[in-house]
Amino acid sequence: MHGVITDNRVDEQVGRTGTYPFTFTSSAIIAGAALLGYLVLPAILLGAGVEAKTSMLVLGPLLISGALALTRYFLDSRRGPTKGFWMTLVISLLALLLVTYLMAFLRYCAVRTPGAVDQRTPHGLPGILKCQSFAKRSPLEAPMLEAAIFDLDGLMFDTEPIWASAWEPAFRRYGLELKPGLVQRFFGMSQHRIEEIVDEEYDHDPRAIPAVRDHVRIGIEEMLAHGASKKPGLDELLAFLVERDIPCAVASASPRAIVETHLRKGEMEKHFSAIIAGDDGLPSKPAPDVFLEAARRLHATPARSLVLEDSPNGIRAASAGGFLSAMVPDMVAPTPEIRELATCVCSSLLDARDLLAAGKLG
Repeated sequence: MHGVITDNRVDEQVGRTGTYPFTFTSSAIIAGAALLGYLVLPAILLGAGVEAKTSMLVLGPLLISGALALTRYFLDSRRGPTKGFWMTLVISLLALLLVTYLMAFLRYCAVRTPGAVDQRTPHGLPGILKCQSFAKRSPLEAPMLEAAIFDLDGLMFDTEPIWASAWEPAFRRYGLELKPGLVQRFFGMSQHRIEEIVDEEYDHDPRAIPAVRDHVRIGIEEMLAHGASKKPGLDELLAFLVERDIPCAVASASPRAIVETHLRKGEMEKHFSAIIAGDDGLPSKPAPDVFLEAARRLHATPARSLVLEDSPNGIRAASAGGFLSAMVPDMVAPTPEIRELATCVCSSLLDARDLLAAGKLG
C-alpha cells in the first residue's frame, strides 16, 4: 500500500503515464516543502544579499517549484525515471509565478483611501486597470516600505511662515524691494541655490546676496527665540513608523544646525538615523540628490522609500529619484503637474499615516 492507493493502482499509473501517483503522504510532503520554502527561502536569500523583490518574485517561486519537482522525482524514483519531475516543475512554477504576480499587481493597485485629499483612481476593475501607481511602477516594484524620508520646514515644523516673513525686513534693510512671486520659488531650495537666483533676479546687485543672508539671520533668531510648533500628526506618524521598524531620515534645505535644533527641541532626534542638510553640498531640490543620499544612508531602495514633502520642488525631486511621495501642502497648493507627480496628496500627516496603515502607500 502507498497511502490509500493499492499497488495495482500504482503499477497501472506508472505503466500508463510513467508517473508515480500522488498519495496523501506525498501530497503532505509537497505541501510541507512549499510552506517551508515560503517561510525560509526569503530569509536565506536576503541573508545572502539577494534583493528582496528578486527573492520574492523570481528566485523564490523558481526554487520552490524546483523543490516540489525534486520531491516528486524522489517519490517516483522507486519506480524508475519518470516524467513526474518535469510535469511538477513546469506546473508548480507557472502556478507560483501567476499567484505571486497577481498578488503584487492587486497589492500595488489598491484603490486610494478616502482619507486622502487627492483620490483620482476610480473604484472596481477600472480603478485597477487605470491605477496610476501601476502605470508608474511594475509589480516588481511593489513591496513593503523600506524607509521614510522627511522634509523639515513646513512639513514637520511650522517654520515656513517664519522664513517667509523674514524676507521683507531683510531686503528693506539693504534698500531692495522684494519682487512679487519671488519667495514662492524658494520653497524646498537650499540657501546656496536661493542666493544664485536672487543674484540673477537683481542683476548681480552687490546688496542682493547680503540681503538673503540677513533673511536667514532674522529667521534663525525668530525660531531660537520663539521656536516652531510641530505640524499636526507628526508624532503619530513617527510612532507608527518606529513601531514597524521603518528607518527615517530628514532631507532638508535648511542648515544642519537648524535641523538638529528643531529635532532636539521636538525630542525626536532618536527617531532619525540620518540627516541630509542644505549645507552638505548636494544639489538643491528639485534635483533628487538629497533624497538619494538619504536612501543610501538608510540602505533602502528609492522605489520602496517614501518621501514626505510640502513643497512642489520636493515632489519634483522625489519623482526624479523614483521615490514614492506624499505631499502635505503648506504654503503652496499642489498644481495639476504636482498632483500627477506625487503618489498621493494628503491633507495632513495623519492622513499619510492612515494611508500607510491601510497598506495603500508603500
